[in-house]
Amino acid sequence: MPNAGKRGCGCPETTQMVKQGAMWLMWMALFPCAVFAQLIDNSRGISLVDDHRFNPAFVRANKVSEISGSFSSKRESDIIRESDENITYEFDRAGRLFKVETSRMIRGQREFNAIVYRYDSDGLLLDRIVADIHGATSYRYTYDDQRRVISETCSRMESPRDTLSTTGPKRTEIYTEQIRYTELENGEKRTTYNSYDKPYKEEWLILDEHGYLREHRTRFITNNRMSSVKYDYNERGLLSEKIVRANMSIPDTLHFSYVYDDAGNLLEAYEKLNSESIRRIEYLYDEANWLMKARLAKDEATEFIRIAQYKTAFFE
Repeated sequence: MPNAGKRGCGCPETTQMVKQGAMWLMWMALFPCAVFAQLIDNSRGISLVDDHRFNPAFVRANKVSEISGSFSSKRESDIIRESDENITYEFDRAGRLFKVETSRMIRGQREFNAIVYRYDSDGLLLDRIVADIHGATSYRYTYDDQRRVISETCSRMESPRDTLSTTGPKRTEIYTEQIRYTELENGEKRTTYNSYDKPYKEEWLILDEHGYLREHRTRFITNNRMSSVKYDYNERGLLSEKIVRANMSIPDTLHFSYVYDDAGNLLEAYEKLNSESIRRIEYLYDEANWLMKARLAKDEATEFIRIAQYKTAFFE
């Protein structure tokens, strides 16, 4: 993949990318002039199914207020077809994501779903509200003096409306879980307690001598089911691989790999189940302002391609 700063229309690097397959030929036809920029936060490794994590520092520095996306798709031997689905990401002036809203047409009516985030004055996430046409579910968090989550309270709301109100709609508390920490020589252990104050989940976060997260292990106490996520990094300290075993009693392994340019911008991501390729993605950014312009994801088995195109709005 060519360097971001040297990419342009008709250059040898672009020609080489087009030769990689029809997916990339269509990509360049749709977006002939684009470069890559450091908007996506890939510190923990994105999944490849519409999973976005934005870099708050980049969003704040560029005064981004909103990113809106529309979708289209292409099946094998078919034309590109527009979708009625839309998504909007809204940010505050500190660069923090505070609302994600999706909409689509269902039986002739547009249906909206939203996730709303509330923060305290120190930037800690206090409340995550997931709303749909039936109501809303709230997840509220408290923290210790090291800014670690020590409790999560799940509540159901009677109405998804007015979720941004300071008081909010009436809540019915469903459960509260507590998290307790044990310091380890090479990381920390987290133990999660249910509403009956019984431990049910243990997690180990293993760090290397430089502070990089190398492994996140989880064990469910009652059935002893264990999972593991391992992380590897390139020479610049950027995440290059993530290996996921959701159930360590079976051999299936998900392998994610990430490719960057010389400036550390995420260019490509690949996902494999064991040795079989599942999907891949690429991001494209506008060369005028280096903001996200499009995202293309391909399912390798079906050759179904999902295209997202984005527009950005700014604070004055």
